[in-house]
Formats: sequence, structure tokens, C-alpha cells
Amino acid sequence: MPLRLRLAVLAALAAFAGVPHAASATGSRLIVKFGDGDVEAAFSPNTRVARMVRDAGIEGRYVRRMAAGAHLVELPAGADPKSAANAAIATGGARIAVPDRRLKRTRSTNDTNLQSQPYLRNDPTTISAFAAWDLTTGSPSTVVAVLDTGILPHPDFTGRLLPGYDFVSDPLVANDGGGRDADPTDPGDWLTQADLDTGQFPDCEIENSSWHGTSVAGIVGANSNNALAVAGIDWAAKILPVRVLGKCGGDFSDIFDAIAWAAGASVPGVPPNPTPAHVINLSLGGTGDEPCTAAEDALFSQFLSPSGLRAIVAAAGNEGGDANLHFPSSCPSTIAVAATSMAGNRASYSNVGSTVDISAPGGDGKPGVDFGLMAVLSNNGTTVAGAYSVKGAVGTSFATPVVSGVAGLALAVAPALTPAALRAAITSTAKSFPDTSNCTFLICGPGIVSALGAVQAASASTGGATKVTVVEYFHAGFGHYFITARADEIALLDGGAFNGAFVRTGASFNAWDGPASGTLPVCRFFTEAFAPRSSHFYTASAVECEGLKSNPDWIYETIAFYAAIPPGAACPAGTTAVWRLYNSGRNGAPNHRFTTSTDVYQDFIANQGWAGEGIVFCAPQ
Repeated sequence: MPLRLRLAVLAALAAFAGVPHAASATGSRLIVKFGDGDVEAAFSPNTRVARMVRDAGIEGRYVRRMAAGAHLVELPAGADPKSAANAAIATGGARIAVPDRRLKRTRSTNDTNLQSQPYLRNDPTTISAFAAWDLTTGSPSTVVAVLDTGILPHPDFTGRLLPGYDFVSDPLVANDGGGRDADPTDPGDWLTQADLDTGQFPDCEIENSSWHGTSVAGIVGANSNNALAVAGIDWAAKILPVRVLGKCGGDFSDIFDAIAWAAGASVPGVPPNPTPAHVINLSLGGTGDEPCTAAEDALFSQFLSPSGLRAIVAAAGNEGGDANLHFPSSCPSTIAVAATSMAGNRASYSNVGSTVDISAPGGDGKPGVDFGLMAVLSNNGTTVAGAYSVKGAVGTSFATPVVSGVAGLALAVAPALTPAALRAAITSTAKSFPDTSNCTFLICGPGIVSALGAVQAASASTGGATKVTVVEYFHAGFGHYFITARADEIALLDGGAFNGAFVRTGASFNAWDGPASGTLPVCRFFTEAFAPRSSHFYTASAVECEGLKSNPDWIYETIAFYAAIPPGAACPAGTTAVWRLYNSGRNGAPNHRFTTSTDVYQDFIANQGWAGEGIVFCAPQ
């Protein structure tokens, strides 16, 4: 369902206190981030925030550490969070300061007579999923995170759900007897008059439990071709359920931590995510008085990477208004999704605007040619869970997982797609709106998402890679092995750059200069943390790549090349194993060497004290 976002209203705040404080549901808060070199912020955030509020001339109390080096600060009752954010940046030393917000699921309608899923058909205004399934039904290597109200263990998810997490920190909102925990099960998000009388749920109404997260996850990846319930778009991708919404929605500070965790980044106080997501679905949000700011977008963009998270897909909202004022879908780093009817018109409720990146069927309850609902997994329980069911619903919250499911199919045929390439595969192959449609590219994106088109474009993108030679050099003064496949760098080093310090060792191996079937991008990093000696590091591991990107001692330089990784203890026929060695800092600066020679590998371990790290690449012959 589409969701509505609004500024968070949180508990009143007294003067600064050094002990982290659990904020309630009614006040205002800031998410702040200091510079990467701010040591005090890293090791003593309480005192750093105290200095920030003093220098900025505002009051604030430290709440907790967040992901990616951010911190949550509570402001006094009645404080203007925008003014406080501006002051924190202008005079308080904060690099980023944005108000926390309250985000909510969007409402949907029910229809017990829904019998089909017409949006899957191969028609001009539907997504051509049937045609796409002739090419791929998905891959179990793809992970799609659904950040929502949680999940119910519906039988149509058998074998598809990964262990998730519950990020709702306010026990009143969580409705499960506590705050954050490792159980993403949806306990229900019903609201009663008694709830509203507490004053803790402003701008909300009496309503039954929505089971929204289960409905959204089912569109992405319910089991298909199993004679049960509904057909998901991706038949094989794993679903990572992450609970961020409860009674009356959820706070952006919780959602931000959940995005970071889903992407594989560390979150203070939360166990690491062993299965980072490639796609994040955000069927949530709300409308404010301005578009997403650059500071807010930076909070999202930092998690996108060529080897990890490729897309954050977000609902454009259901207010029937300006999508440019909707958050977070108005952030450029998201793929913003508007909803169309089954006839290809703008859905009567859908927000539209220039920030919309793509449209997808979301259903419409308006009588006439546009009528048609989305079949979604649900539950008959009005408060706690009861019997499982299928219901009819409409909203951009349901158009959004259509696009997330399509993204999963595209990654199944081209797992090395970068965020930009995946976005292009989705948007460049969209079906044109009908001539009679009230949607145009100016307000609804380039068209209606095509599962077939996206899969075909993704598959085609793997065919243009060229085999290249990765050349090894050695800097004797630094004890630094360096490899590169770039012709310009090879020419410079062979021409005596850096006073001729880098000399060819005579070793090399092959790789690809772009995405090829079965390959991953190899991230290249550089460090001067061990000055005057420097070092490079290369990895095709998404976990290692993302981990080093958040380490201030290492600088992410580029994708060095593309290579396959071993499926087990050895490389498949037709490829050459590339082994990695680590010098354990024996020569001053930690350094790795990559070699195809088992003799070199064993000699360095036995006679030179290096640590063997096994096969890391499978190079084309």
C-alpha cells in the first residue's frame, strides 16, 4: 500500500544530559552526522553532541548512536527542528543534520471478490511478467529487503524468508511488548480509541491491523506456480523482512538504521546482517512542505554500491498530490514509483511529479474503465493475526513491490549490474502510456515498468564485456604489490611514473572490463594510514567492499575489473584460480598479493611469513 510521511513529533526534552535517553513518541529530534575526521564524535558522542548544541545555541539531549556514524539528538518541546538543523551545521560542527520524521504505511481498500492478478499479463498497460518468466523466474542469490510492518509466516513464503530484524524502538509503536529485537513478525498495528486518547498517536485514526508488510512481500516474491494464493513476480529471490512500522507508522531514525542494516552496514547494538540486500523496498513515506534535501539524500546514497545494494525502491505516495514533496521517494537516490490503473491511467490516488522515476500497476477502486485491484496476501485478524487470506487492495505501496520484483528478475540474469545500470534497465524499457492516458513522462516517469524489457536489457548488458590483462607491479620501497587492468595506468607505470618505483613482476591474469555473466565488480581501495608507505586492496566481496567504504582509513577508488568468485573450494573448468596472500603488516604497511601460481602462494606462506587467504577470483583463460 502507499504510505504517508510526516515530520516526526516526539517527546519534550530537558537540558542536555550525558546518559542516552529513550525518547517517547511526541517531540522533535535531529539526525546528525559529524565529519569523518571528528575523533570526538566517534569515541565520545555524548560530549561531542553537548559541544554541538552549545556552539549552535540550541538545546538537545543525546539519544543514541545510529548507523553510518550518525547520532540521534532530542530537542525540547516546541523546538523548530529545521532551524536547529541549520544551526547545527552552521555553527555546531555537524556535517549533516536533518529532522527526524514519522513515516506511515499508506491505506488500502479491501475486496473479497478479487479473482486474478491482471497486472502480470503481457498487455500494453501491464508488466509482461509472463513473458519475462520465459527468460528467468529469479535467482535465490538475490535478496530483496521489505522494510515495513513486519511479516507473517504465510505458507506462500515457504523457503523464501531470511532471518530479519525488528527496528521499531518505541514500545508503544512496536505493540509487541518491547523495542528492537530479532523478531520481525508483524504483531498487528491496530489503533483503538483508547490508543488515540493517550495522545501518543497524533494524526492517526481508529483502524484494524493492516498486515501491510505481508501484502507487500507477497507481490515481490510469493511462491509461484504452486497452486496457492498469489503469484509473486520473483519466484526465487530471498525475502529479508525488516520491521520499521507499527501503530501509526514509524520514525525515520529507525527506518534509516534499518536501511543501513539491510544494506550490510553495521548498526550500534544490532547483530550484523549476514545476508545483505540487493534491493530495498520502501512502501512507506509521507508528504512534507519541501522535496528531499541533499543532506537527506546523502543518507540513502551512501549505501548504494556496485557490489552490494543496487536499488532503493520507494512509493511516491497516495495523497493524489505532488510527488515532489513526498519523502523519501523524492530523494534522487531512490527509484520513485507512481501507480497506474489497469487501463494505464494515473491511479486516482497516486502522487505524481517530476521526481517519479517509473510507474507500475497499483490498482484503482474508481468505478469504470480504471477499476481493478491488486491481489495481495493478507490475514483476517482485525487485531492479532487470525486466518490467512487474499484480499484486493490499491496503492503506490503495491506498485512499489512490482518494481522491486522486476529489479530482482533483472539481477537474476545480470548479478553484476551497478545501481545506475539497474535503474537504466528498469526506466529505459518502460512501456509507453496509452495515447488516452492522463499520465505523461512529465509527471509519471517514462512509462509503465516492463518485466520483460528490464530482463532483456539486463541480459544484453552482460554481452559487451572485453577480456583484459591484469598486470602486477611491485614497489620495493613500500613493499607494496599493485595490480591494474587500466591501459592508462599501465602506460604510466611502464613509462617510469613515480620515479620508476613500480616495476613489473612478470605476473598477470585475465579479467573482464565490464559486467559479464557470472562476474562481480572488484572494488579497489587505497590507504595512506601507514605513511610514508601506502597500500592497495582489491575485493569482489560485497561485505568487504561495503565495510571498507565505511572505514575512514581506506579510500574507495574505482571498480578495478570484473571477475568471477569461486563457487566452492575450487574454480570451475575454463577458469584460473587467483589466490590472495596477506603480509600481516610485516613490511610496515598491510599489503595483499594476488597470484595464479600455487608455488608462489605456498612459498610466501612457508618462507616469508605471509598468510594465505585462499582463492578469491576465478579468472577467464
